Amino acid sequence: MTASMEYRRSPLRTAVVGFWYGLEAPGVLASMLGVNPLLSTRLPALGQAPFTDRARTALRRVLREADQEHEQPRETDEPARDEPKPVAGDLARAILHLVADRPGLFRGRPGYVLGIPVDCMTGILEEAQRYLAWLGAQGPLGTVHPWAAVAAGDLAQRIRWRALGPGRGAGRLLWMCERMATAPLVPDLVPRMWRAARARGVDAPDWSGTTPPGDCALPPDRYRALLAERATGVHLDLREDRLRVAAPPGSVIRLWNGATTTLHSGDGEATTLLLPPDDPSDNSPGNSGAAVFTRGGDRLGTGWLGAYAALGR
Repeated sequence: MTASMEYRRSPLRTAVVGFWYGLEAPGVLASMLGVNPLLSTRLPALGQAPFTDRARTALRRVLREADQEHEQPRETDEPARDEPKPVAGDLARAILHLVADRPGLFRGRPGYVLGIPVDCMTGILEEAQRYLAWLGAQGPLGTVHPWAAVAAGDLAQRIRWRALGPGRGAGRLLWMCERMATAPLVPDLVPRMWRAARARGVDAPDWSGTTPPGDCALPPDRYRALLAERATGVHLDLREDRLRVAAPPGSVIRLWNGATTTLHSGDGEATTLLLPPDDPSDNSPGNSGAAVFTRGGDRLGTGWLGAYAALGR
């Protein structure tokens, strides 16, 4: 059985969603999926990662701060519960919080982050990046919820290129930089193109010109073909129970209402699509949205997923 098959058949898929949901997504979807931050207990490299006592102290502090930041406001006068006991994978989850919430700490390949050797984080981050990238690639296939694919794909790119210190929404620009470099040149060209783009204030791959950037390794015809694979120009107008959408040919349009999703194909023409009907068994009807996945790997979504359209928007 392949690793991807094992992943699809195990609780890991939900666990992955649960981890970065706690990092990235607003609380509106908590009741929809009923997930918890379990990624770090489902991946062996994360759940069994060794740390020194000093590192454990620092990471537990990071985890407390992150949990306090992301927890929902209390609507009761009852006293707060005692701090939960540590469980396997807590410290690895703290590292994932660091790279997602405080990316600047990893800029420039430092030897230590908060006094913790970066080398002891590498295996954790690389394994998490692979699973998040796999999850992000499921968006056009319909095997995971569309918001899961959008957010996971962005975080996977940010983990891979953490030495650049990219924040939320950087995934699309990093994707474009990767596509403009041939495989052997990716490690050198992606950082150079990223820095050049950021120096010019570019925060997404949505420029209008057709002249390749100076460091682009593609010939002009392949570069023009790549421009057509972007989600640039996708129009998403969600109103009540329907979506007005224009998406490029070959793209996949996914709509959702709570946990119910539908899948459609884009043809380059504007069209109106109905959202899925309410499911009486779903406890989160009305939490609706839409996302477009291009055949080249770019993606855009409505509502809070707009945070992933560009860096810092």
